[in-house]
Amino acid sequence: LGSQSLSRGDVKRNSSMAFLLVLCLAMAIVMAFFLGWNLYLVLTNQTTIEFHYNWAMRGSPQPHFSSPSPASQFSAMGLVPFNVYDLGLARNLEQVFGLYRCFLDLLLPSVEPLPCDGAHWVTVGHVGETVI
Repeated sequence: LGSQSLSRGDVKRNSSMAFLLVLCLAMAIVMAFFLGWNLYLVLTNQTTIEFHYNWAMRGSPQPHFSSPSPASQFSAMGLVPFNVYDLGLARNLEQVFGLYRCFLDLLLPSVEPLPCDGAHWVTVGHVGETVI
């Protein structure tokens, strides 16, 4: 095997391929975090807005609030915040995806109606009846 020198075209092609590989890996990492975030929201049966509200109620540090935090006001009343829509793993998945026979059914389109109508949701303590 003799010494082979790369032509200018080969170097350009190799650097383009390396750039595309790095770009694809970066996008895969971003999409993995996005998938993880959405799975967390589905498994806890909450929206992003509800997550931030619940986060504030739990007393997480919030330096941008100049007034007393909502958590301190909440605990001053002797209340403990919790997500009223979190019905447990299986019921949360059913609320979002409907009934399914196996995990692969989640990947296929379905015409089955969802358990809720989008305006009325089952909450903890009200399983079996809807609360507005």
